[in-house]
Amino acid sequence: MKQREKNKRNRYRILFLLFVFFVYLAWACTQRFNFSPDEKMRYQIVQYIYEHGTLPHGGDPEIRNADWGISYAFNPILSYIISAVFMKITSLFTQSEWALVIAARMANVLFGTASAFLIFRIGEKRFKKQERVLFCFLCTMLPGAAILFTYVNTDGLALFSSACIIYMWVRALEEGWTVKNCILLGISLSLCVLSYYNAYGYGVCSILFFAVSALGYGKKKPDWKRLFLGGFLVTAVVAVLAGWWFVRNSMIYDGDFLARRTMHEYAIKYAKPEFNPNNVTTFQEYPDANILTMLLYKQEWMPYRWTSYVILGVVGVLGYNQIFLSKMIYFPYLLMLGTGLAAVIWKGRDLFYLRRNKVSIEKKWNDQETIQEVVIRQKGISPNGLFHITMLIALVIPNILNLYYSYTSDYQPQGRYSMPMLIPLMYFVTVGCSRLADRFIKNEKLKKYCFYIVAAAVAAIAVYVWGRILLPLYLQNVSGLLS
Repeated sequence: MKQREKNKRNRYRILFLLFVFFVYLAWACTQRFNFSPDEKMRYQIVQYIYEHGTLPHGGDPEIRNADWGISYAFNPILSYIISAVFMKITSLFTQSEWALVIAARMANVLFGTASAFLIFRIGEKRFKKQERVLFCFLCTMLPGAAILFTYVNTDGLALFSSACIIYMWVRALEEGWTVKNCILLGISLSLCVLSYYNAYGYGVCSILFFAVSALGYGKKKPDWKRLFLGGFLVTAVVAVLAGWWFVRNSMIYDGDFLARRTMHEYAIKYAKPEFNPNNVTTFQEYPDANILTMLLYKQEWMPYRWTSYVILGVVGVLGYNQIFLSKMIYFPYLLMLGTGLAAVIWKGRDLFYLRRNKVSIEKKWNDQETIQEVVIRQKGISPNGLFHITMLIALVIPNILNLYYSYTSDYQPQGRYSMPMLIPLMYFVTVGCSRLADRFIKNEKLKKYCFYIVAAAVAAIAVYVWGRILLPLYLQNVSGLLS
């Protein structure tokens, strides 16, 4: 019976992954070049690696943007390297420019499919069947997330690495920090480090979760050996797999291992006057402004304020933050997300409560050679409480970074900068929906159908967005070229 259930689950998993792959592939193949933010600038890096077989200097004139005076080669470019490999393979069969663009996008399509696999595995371990289905489709078919897996960027790798890291937390809850899990966590963190800076919060969260769980969740005798040996192993893997990028930066940018200072210098030197950092005043620099001022500020040519733009952008704003979806999409999504999160806050103590008083009973032989039951009270930290707090922090940090970037550097209210929070967000939304279903729907069969219907609607919206927006724009562009 167990084997039959396992085979059935494997079939569902394969069908789910095939569906995700073909949806992402359709989005990637019918999306106009440079339809999404800065794809042209990003593709230049991929094309440089493809043509030259080497990694570019961030200030190379061949890839430096004429407006901004910089290039994306100052940022981690692992995703671009993988895209260049796909282009090289494709070039063995065709030199078509469009085929090479699709090949470059395939890296993110595969990152998205791999993320779907890990999300399914996380759902298996944390949710019941019907809840797992909703969780998987919310994470993969949200338009704001799906678009990131369908054009050339580093966001797809950031989301994939976040899925890897969270999956390792879940594995550690069941198995502890074995040598295998430590190595896999190190690999996951390496991918995160080489993806996008807005995903770096997962490094902080992993340190917190690893330290507390490796020490034994606050037991009287902390396992310092496991902490130091496991921590050393994780650190060594990250140093080997990701350290090369920062060593390279230090060598070619005069010790600037993050390349941020050098990028700023190039922007000042080569950017057009209207984009030059010296000529742009940030909200931080205004004498009477603060973060609240920025949140309430509305530019004349923008229809919404910062907060609204980000919230709508998480659900999905396509193109260069200009193509909004229908209110019939935004309203149900925002209602579900808001209600789910509110249900988590309601009686959330059982999710986030850290203190654990575990009582167990052991049977031992006493002096009279008879069996005596001994009650053992074990105090410490609740593993589930730690996991949920870590997930909450992982949800909050990308939004803080997004807010900080707009306030101190470049006012860009975009939901995609907050997207590393995707899996924690949908995890808590699913938990909240489950609580509401348990509270108000007593019939188990009806409860299952409700979850399946909502999941199907989420998938249908993703297909609808493709058929209603992306495909018509692509066909219009093709017909324009032919005429």
